[in-house]
Amino acid sequence: MILKGGDNNESPDFVAPVEWRMIRNEITKDLKAGEWAFDCNTLEMWWSVEIFRIFNLDHKYAKPSFASYKKLLHPDDKDLVLFLFQRALEKGVPYEVSHRFTMVDDKVKWCRVKCRVQLDSSKNSVTKLFGTIQDITLWSKSVIDGRKSLNAIVEAKQQDQHGDSVTEDPTCSIC
Repeated sequence: MILKGGDNNESPDFVAPVEWRMIRNEITKDLKAGEWAFDCNTLEMWWSVEIFRIFNLDHKYAKPSFASYKKLLHPDDKDLVLFLFQRALEKGVPYEVSHRFTMVDDKVKWCRVKCRVQLDSSKNSVTKLFGTIQDITLWSKSVIDGRKSLNAIVEAKQQDQHGDSVTEDPTCSIC
């Protein structure tokens, strides 16, 4: 069976657009990914509900702005992120980067941020930036924990080679 998208490719032919929006919202919640947009002329910023969730903000009360976005940037990552954003604004260069945000409660979240560019070809200028933010904190934590475990194994193996007593596990493929 071949499935084809609708005329506008916004939803499958067999799912009503309203139902598809609800399904899409659930999917983005599961993925912990949200969408954002920035109008270069008005300097207005828009965030989907999922981005408010990622940032632990109430979408009913918080207003998205570039100033509030900048406040959430982790101090060690701020210069890089602002450089990439500025380059996208001025030169139309899209970017994709993983970096940290510091929440209001001082917890740190790792996110994958993608920025795409919309150009006005008649003026040869950037009109809008848009993209996604995905919370990858759990994934990042597991990678960091995995590296720590691997480093501990390597250190133990090196100690064993230097005559220190480390018992080899015959079931371990690294030993």
